[in-house]
Amino acid sequence: IPYDSLPMLIENLQDMEWVPPLHRLSEEEKKKQFQKTVEELRKEYES
Repeated sequence: IPYDSLPMLIENLQDMEWVPPLHRLSEEEKKKQFQKTVEELRKEYES
């Protein structure tokens, strides 16, 4: 990492969300999200 980019990198890390969204979902919500993702991938693959 270039030295002159460190301040920007640190600032961006402070602004980042540290808990991924999927980790905040309930088990049921995770299942729904997984099904949605699989369906989107299936559609993408078929086209």
